[in-house]
Amino acid sequence: MFESILLGLIQGLTEFFPVSSSAHLVMVQSLLPSFPQVDVLFDVMLHMGTILAVLVYFRHEILGFLGSFRPGGSPEKRKVVYMVILATIPTGIMGIAFRDFFHGLFSSPRAAAAFLLVTGAFLWIAESLSKGDTGIEKIGPKKSLALGIAQGIAIAPGISRSGATISAALLMGVRGVDAARFSFFMSIPAVLGAGLVELKDSGQTTLPASAFALGILAAFLSGLFAINFLLEAMRKKRFRWFSVYCWVVGVSFLALAR
Repeated sequence: MFESILLGLIQGLTEFFPVSSSAHLVMVQSLLPSFPQVDVLFDVMLHMGTILAVLVYFRHEILGFLGSFRPGGSPEKRKVVYMVILATIPTGIMGIAFRDFFHGLFSSPRAAAAFLLVTGAFLWIAESLSKGDTGIEKIGPKKSLALGIAQGIAIAPGISRSGATISAALLMGVRGVDAARFSFFMSIPAVLGAGLVELKDSGQTTLPASAFALGILAAFLSGLFAINFLLEAMRKKRFRWFSVYCWVVGVSFLALAR
């Protein structure tokens, strides 16, 4: 039960903080031999817990997006939905085409730590150079495709999905909070799609239902906290704080792993 809660907390916090959830799991498992290997079905359910956090946190906006497809609905909100769908296309293509390559990186904790240093650099540069004021409704096809490619690259452990997409949006002139919001909306089809792909490789689980329930709940609650915390950091222009964290963790692991 404790391990289920621990894994759920790690998943929920690091899925939305720009610090790479996959890198944390890879590095922790290599440092602690007793740390549990994640059951594929359990891993998928943890991801569903984080998606539930997005759906609950942004429930009013999401209902507004769905309502925009009714007669007389907002064309601006409808456009956001189209752009999220468009961004998902390059992510899906990259995930399928390079799946074996990306999965191979999960066996290299040092590579995950090195990529975490790269993530930290992206975060620092993006906020330092960000001067745009483009709102979420102004994100067009070119920016959406670029954000989808950034999200696809983030399949590699150590490259944060939220960090890559938010950094790319900031560099393209999108406002901080709007960059984060679009990144969260992008996570819904991306994580659901990845979960379905992983689900077909899952076998029969030996975990009790209580382990699933506790893990999903922990991922959901910590995910809600992480979303709110990150949005506040974007409003206060403190995105670079996460850079320092990525550098400290990455360098520390590389030193310990010698």
